[in-house]
Amino acid sequence: MSKSTCIVENCNKPSRARKMCVKHYNRFMVHGTTESKTPRHATPEDAFAARTRLVDSGCIEWTGAKSCGYGNIWVDGRNTKAHRYAWERINGPIPEGLLIDHMCFNRACVNVEHLRLATQGENQQNLQGARAKGSSGIRGVYFHKLTNKWQAQIQVSGKPYYGGLHATRDEAARVAEALRAKYMTHSQN
Repeated sequence: MSKSTCIVENCNKPSRARKMCVKHYNRFMVHGTTESKTPRHATPEDAFAARTRLVDSGCIEWTGAKSCGYGNIWVDGRNTKAHRYAWERINGPIPEGLLIDHMCFNRACVNVEHLRLATQGENQQNLQGARAKGSSGIRGVYFHKLTNKWQAQIQVSGKPYYGGLHATRDEAARVAEALRAKYMTHSQN
């Protein structure tokens, strides 16, 4: 018994369902056609231009494939982050030990004016907003259940800096912001 091949023209893969190979069958089920919906571009620069758009904030957002909010682009036979590609095409290679930090906090942004070189520690200091485990919704502010007050506390390079207990969340937020300004070397508050 011989296996049949995919019915799609120029495809010699074995058929699996509806006389199509797995790739073409999946495309048909998702898009209603066996044709690829993803346009192919001759160069990474063409792909970059086709998959970006300017938004009101001034960010140039990546509209193509993303992973964890960061854009992905195929360059020199490998998948790379779109913001790294954007940086390198203007500024050259990223020095060893440094990474690209989004000053705008938008992971999809590829606007080089919104990017900067940073160490891992500087990048961590530049995090925006509250941590996922935070109870207040404000970075560096936590509700202290035993006292029914708001606590201001930040951490820099593993070292905690305590800003006291406060009657209001807003007061604790101001103290946390002041602590970041004082102790963080690369903070955008």
